[in-house]
Amino acid sequence: MNAEDGGVSAKRLKSPLRFGEIVGVASVVIAGLGLYVSYANHTRDQQAAIQSAHEEAAVHAVLVLRAEGQGASVRLEPANPDQVVQNQTFYFPSAVRRGPVQTTGEGRLEAAWFASGLKQALRGADDDGAEHDLPVAVRTDYVQDGEIHTDQALYRIGFSIHRRLLQGAEVRIEGLALGRRGIGPGLQAAADAAWPQKP
Repeated sequence: MNAEDGGVSAKRLKSPLRFGEIVGVASVVIAGLGLYVSYANHTRDQQAAIQSAHEEAAVHAVLVLRAEGQGASVRLEPANPDQVVQNQTFYFPSAVRRGPVQTTGEGRLEAAWFASGLKQALRGADDDGAEHDLPVAVRTDYVQDGEIHTDQALYRIGFSIHRRLLQGAEVRIEGLALGRRGIGPGLQAAADAAWPQKP
Protein backbone atom coordinates (compact mmCIF):
# COMPACT_ATOMS: atom_id res chain seq x y z
CA MET A 1 0.00 0.00 0.00
CA ASN A 2 2.82 2.36 0.84
CA ALA A 3 4.62 1.46 -2.37
CA GLU A 4 1.53 2.21 -4.39
CA ASP A 5 1.13 5.50 -2.57
CA GLY A 6 4.74 6.34 -3.39
CA GLY A 7 4.18 5.56 -7.08
CA VAL A 8 1.08 7.72 -7.27
CA SER A 9 2.87 10.58 -5.54
CA ALA A 10 5.78 10.38 -7.98
CA LYS A 11 3.40 10.49 -10.93
CA ARG A 12 1.56 13.42 -9.44
CA LEU A 13 4.83 15.28 -8.90
CA LYS A 14 6.08 14.67 -12.45
CA SER A 15 2.95 15.87 -14.21
CA PRO A 16 2.90 19.46 -12.90
CA LEU A 17 6.64 19.84 -13.71
CA ARG A 18 6.10 18.80 -17.31
CA PHE A 19 3.18 21.16 -17.66
CA GLY A 20 5.25 23.98 -16.17
CA GLU A 21 8.09 23.23 -18.55
CA ILE A 22 5.70 23.32 -21.50
CA VAL A 23 4.30 26.66 -20.38
CA GLY A 24 7.82 28.03 -19.93
CA VAL A 25 8.97 26.87 -23.37
CA ALA A 26 5.80 28.26 -24.96
CA SER A 27 6.42 31.60 -23.27
CA VAL A 28 9.97 31.69 -24.60
CA VAL A 29 8.80 30.77 -28.10
CA ILE A 30 6.08 33.43 -28.07
CA ALA A 31 8.52 36.03 -26.80
CA GLY A 32 11.01 35.00 -29.49
CA LEU A 33 8.37 35.26 -32.19
CA GLY A 34 7.38 38.67 -30.90
CA LEU A 35 10.99 39.86 -31.07
CA TYR A 36 11.41 38.40 -34.56
CA VAL A 37 8.25 40.07 -35.86
CA SER A 38 9.28 43.37 -34.28
CA TYR A 39 12.76 43.10 -35.81
CA ALA A 40 11.35 42.15 -39.23
CA ASN A 41 8.95 45.11 -39.17
CA HIS A 42 11.74 47.45 -38.13
CA THR A 43 14.01 46.15 -40.90
CA ARG A 44 11.23 46.48 -43.47
CA ASP A 45 10.52 50.05 -42.38
CA GLN A 46 14.21 50.90 -42.61
CA GLN A 47 14.46 49.43 -46.12
CA ALA A 48 11.33 51.31 -47.20
CA ALA A 49 12.79 54.56 -45.85
CA ILE A 50 16.09 53.97 -47.66
CA GLN A 51 14.27 53.14 -50.90
CA SER A 52 12.14 56.24 -50.56
CA ALA A 53 15.23 58.38 -50.00
CA HIS A 54 16.90 56.88 -53.08
CA GLU A 55 13.81 57.48 -55.19
CA GLU A 56 13.52 61.05 -53.95
CA ALA A 57 17.19 61.67 -54.72
CA ALA A 58 16.76 60.16 -58.20
CA VAL A 59 13.76 62.34 -58.92
CA HIS A 60 15.63 65.35 -57.59
CA ALA A 61 18.55 64.56 -59.95
CA VAL A 62 16.37 64.28 -63.08
CA LEU A 63 17.12 67.03 -65.58
CA VAL A 64 14.26 68.73 -67.42
CA LEU A 65 15.17 71.52 -69.84
CA ARG A 66 12.92 74.43 -70.66
CA ALA A 67 13.30 77.12 -73.31
CA GLU A 68 13.43 80.78 -72.34
CA GLY A 69 12.41 83.12 -75.16
CA GLN A 70 11.37 82.63 -78.78
CA GLY A 71 12.75 83.31 -82.24
CA ALA A 72 16.14 82.66 -83.81
CA SER A 73 17.80 81.60 -80.54
CA VAL A 74 16.45 80.56 -77.13
CA ARG A 75 18.16 79.92 -73.82
CA LEU A 76 17.87 76.43 -72.34
CA GLU A 77 17.69 76.20 -68.58
CA PRO A 78 17.09 73.32 -66.15
CA ALA A 79 13.68 73.42 -64.50
CA ASN A 80 15.56 72.76 -61.23
CA PRO A 81 17.62 75.87 -60.31
CA ASP A 82 20.09 73.67 -58.37
CA GLN A 83 21.29 72.15 -61.65
CA VAL A 84 23.94 73.87 -63.79
CA VAL A 85 24.48 72.88 -67.43
CA GLN A 86 28.12 72.22 -68.36
CA ASN A 87 27.86 71.14 -71.98
CA GLN A 88 25.32 69.73 -74.42
CA THR A 89 25.20 67.73 -77.64
CA PHE A 90 22.18 67.98 -79.95
CA TYR A 91 21.23 65.28 -82.45
CA PHE A 92 18.74 66.32 -85.12
CA PRO A 93 17.08 63.94 -87.60
CA SER A 94 19.58 63.04 -90.34
CA ALA A 95 17.17 64.38 -92.99
CA VAL A 96 17.42 67.80 -91.32
CA ARG A 97 21.07 67.98 -90.24
CA ARG A 98 24.07 65.70 -90.59
CA GLY A 99 26.21 65.54 -87.48
CA PRO A 100 25.54 66.76 -83.94
CA VAL A 101 25.95 70.26 -82.53
CA GLN A 102 27.99 70.69 -79.36
CA THR A 103 27.92 73.60 -76.92
CA THR A 104 29.80 74.43 -73.73
CA GLY A 105 28.56 76.52 -70.86
CA GLU A 106 25.13 78.11 -70.82
CA GLY A 107 22.59 75.99 -72.69
CA ARG A 108 21.05 77.38 -75.85
CA LEU A 109 19.22 76.30 -78.99
CA GLU A 110 19.59 78.15 -82.28
CA ALA A 111 17.30 77.96 -85.30
CA ALA A 112 20.33 78.37 -87.58
CA TRP A 113 21.49 74.89 -86.56
CA PHE A 114 18.58 73.23 -88.35
CA ALA A 115 16.70 75.90 -90.38
CA SER A 116 18.32 75.26 -93.75
CA GLY A 117 18.05 71.48 -93.54
CA LEU A 118 14.52 71.73 -92.19
CA LYS A 119 13.37 73.85 -95.14
CA GLN A 120 15.04 71.43 -97.55
CA ALA A 121 13.44 68.43 -95.84
CA LEU A 122 10.08 70.15 -96.10
CA ARG A 123 10.85 71.29 -99.68
CA GLY A 124 10.79 74.92 -98.72
CA ALA A 125 7.26 74.68 -97.38
CA ASP A 126 5.89 77.49 -95.27
CA ASP A 127 2.43 77.93 -93.90
CA ASP A 128 2.76 81.47 -92.61
CA GLY A 129 3.30 80.79 -88.95
CA ALA A 130 1.52 77.54 -88.13
CA GLU A 131 3.39 75.72 -85.38
CA HIS A 132 4.97 72.29 -85.86
CA ASP A 133 7.55 70.26 -83.97
CA LEU A 134 10.96 68.79 -84.67
CA PRO A 135 12.52 66.01 -82.56
CA VAL A 136 15.98 66.51 -81.14
CA ALA A 137 17.92 64.11 -78.92
CA VAL A 138 19.95 65.96 -76.28
CA ARG A 139 22.85 64.77 -74.16
CA THR A 140 23.47 67.15 -71.26
CA ASP A 141 26.28 67.08 -68.72
CA TYR A 142 25.30 69.08 -65.66
CA VAL A 143 26.33 69.67 -62.06
CA GLN A 144 24.11 69.15 -59.04
CA ASP A 145 25.19 69.03 -55.40
CA GLY A 146 28.81 69.18 -56.50
CA GLU A 147 28.53 66.06 -58.69
CA ILE A 148 28.49 65.76 -62.48
CA HIS A 149 25.52 63.95 -64.00
CA THR A 150 24.61 63.04 -67.56
CA ASP A 151 21.10 63.15 -68.97
CA GLN A 152 19.97 61.81 -72.35
CA ALA A 153 16.46 62.59 -73.49
CA LEU A 154 14.35 63.24 -76.54
CA TYR A 155 12.78 66.70 -76.82
CA ARG A 156 10.46 68.28 -79.36
CA ILE A 157 11.24 71.74 -80.67
CA GLY A 158 8.17 73.78 -81.47
CA PHE A 159 8.88 75.77 -84.63
CA SER A 160 7.08 77.88 -87.20
CA ILE A 161 8.03 78.96 -90.74
CA HIS A 162 7.19 82.48 -91.89
CA ARG A 163 7.18 83.96 -95.38
CA ARG A 164 9.38 86.99 -96.01
CA LEU A 165 9.38 89.29 -99.03
CA LEU A 166 12.52 89.01 -101.19
CA GLN A 167 14.05 86.59 -98.72
CA GLY A 168 13.75 82.93 -97.90
CA ALA A 169 11.26 81.68 -95.33
CA GLU A 170 12.28 82.24 -91.70
CA VAL A 171 12.29 79.42 -89.15
CA ARG A 172 11.42 80.51 -85.63
CA ILE A 173 11.70 78.49 -82.43
CA GLU A 174 8.47 78.63 -80.44
CA GLY A 175 9.37 76.42 -77.48
CA LEU A 176 10.70 73.10 -76.23
CA ALA A 177 8.89 70.11 -74.70
CA LEU A 178 10.23 66.92 -73.12
CA GLY A 179 9.33 63.87 -75.21
CA ARG A 180 10.98 60.81 -73.68
CA ARG A 181 13.66 60.09 -71.10
CA GLY A 182 16.33 57.40 -70.87
CA ILE A 183 16.89 56.90 -74.59
CA GLY A 184 20.26 55.20 -74.14
CA PRO A 185 23.39 55.65 -76.25
CA GLY A 186 21.65 55.72 -79.67
CA LEU A 187 20.74 59.42 -79.69
CA GLN A 188 20.98 59.85 -83.46
CA ALA A 189 18.82 56.79 -84.04
CA ALA A 190 16.26 58.11 -81.55
CA ALA A 191 16.06 61.46 -83.36
CA ASP A 192 15.69 59.73 -86.75
CA ALA A 193 12.99 57.38 -85.48
CA ALA A 194 10.99 60.29 -84.06
CA TRP A 195 10.96 62.15 -87.41
CA PRO A 196 8.48 60.30 -89.63
CA GLN A 197 7.68 63.40 -91.69
CA LYS A 198 8.00 63.06 -95.47
CA PRO A 199 7.99 65.94 -97.95
